[in-house]
Order: sequence, then structure tokens, then C-alpha cells
Amino acid sequence: MNSVTLPRLPEAVQPEHVSLDMHLECPAEPDENAYAIPLWADVIVQVWPDHDADKLSSEEPIKVNVGMVHATLFKVGQAEEINGRDGLYVLEEESEESAEYMQLFNAEGVRADVYEMCELSTFAPDVLLVNMIQIEPEFRCRDLGLHAMRALVSVFANGSTLIACTPFPPNQHQKSESVGHGSVLEPLYDRTKDPRTDAEIAAGQRKLRAHWSRFGLRRFRRTDIYIMGGAQVGRVTARAKLVRKKVVEAPDP
Repeated sequence: MNSVTLPRLPEAVQPEHVSLDMHLECPAEPDENAYAIPLWADVIVQVWPDHDADKLSSEEPIKVNVGMVHATLFKVGQAEEINGRDGLYVLEEESEESAEYMQLFNAEGVRADVYEMCELSTFAPDVLLVNMIQIEPEFRCRDLGLHAMRALVSVFANGSTLIACTPFPPNQHQKSESVGHGSVLEPLYDRTKDPRTDAEIAAGQRKLRAHWSRFGLRRFRRTDIYIMGGAQVGRVTARAKLVRKKVVEAPDP
């Protein structure tokens, strides 16, 4: 994937040293009725040769590509303001995957319990749907996924954005296909080809959900969807500290 070997990547990576190299596709004739913006990016970590960025060094940092991000930004507020389209319409029209998140909305807008849970300021929030954050196996266990999420929301979310994802542990045996971004690959999951047992997958899900809870994401009712509001990003809470030891589920509203 890159020429830098694992020992050159420090065990503790600072959030400010993680950035995203975006792959943006701008159509020749933008569709004013297109409210879904696909976001693809490589996850880049800056590594200093002496592993100490606080010390002055004459050497430039090395940029290491450690993974990838795929997300979609749904401009629900714009759709409602310009064409009177609600969140249900915007999510349903895009794909079968995004349609699963329609349960966060009703005919009046975002559901009241979602509004309160995420401390939103509008019932027509933009939705940042994080489809995938994938860190290469040799670079994991450094919180790089959390840092990549932080970099993503810092650019594409604000205090009125609803952030949503469905944590699912990666299958090392899954195949991939190119989606037009060269080295950027999108995993394709096929349960029939997954050698893990249901118990192993469930254990992986619990671990992964606890991991993303550290960022502030919370489970919506008894679904597999985890959500938070843009205004909640970066808060340090007692709950966020506890999830290192156990899975903490948000109570049903």
C-alpha cells in the first residue's frame, strides 16, 4: 500500500496529524435536484522521522496512507427549502442503503426523539451518512478510525448536521471492487462467504459499537443505527470514558 513500514508509525498518533485526501467528482453540468454528495477520501497520517512532532526537525513529515473513508452528505435542508422535499424523499431516492435511515424521519421531518437525542436545531437537518471507515490491518489499534471520523465531520458537518452510521466489523475474507477511484476499493459483504460464526460476528459488533461510542455516537432505539448531532462532536463525557471497559447502550426513548 505504501513504502513506509509499520515501525515508522508511532503507537500514539495525535488527531491533528490525521487528515483526509479527498476524491471529489464534480459533474460537468451539476444537477440542482441532486441532494446527495458522495465523499471518498484516503486517510493520511503525518509521521516525523524521530516520531516526535513537538521537536523541531529539519526533515519534512512522511505522509502514510493508512486507509479510506466513504460517506454521503444529504442536503436535506436545501431540498426542503428549494423544492419542498423532505428527508424521507431525499434518503429513499438515493439508494437502498440510505433508505434504511428513513426510520430517523417521519412526514414532519426528523423524529422528535432523534431531534432531542442529537440536540439538533432543526427538524430538517443535513445528514452525514458514514458508509465506511476502513483502516488497513497493520495500522489498526491506534484510534485512526476515530481520528478519520473527526477529520470528516470537521469539514462536512456543522451544529445542525445529523451524523449516522451502522457499525459492522470487517470480514478479512471479503472481496472488493473498484468504484472509479483507482486504489479506492469498496468492500462487498456476503454473509454466505463469511467464515465467522454468528456469535463471533455479534462479539465483533459489540466491540465496534463500544469503539464508536467513544466518539459520541449512540444507538437509535434497538436498531443497528448509531447517531449523534454535529453540536455534540468533541464533547468529553463520563460515558465516553466508560466505553473502553464495557458497551454502553443509549436507553430507548
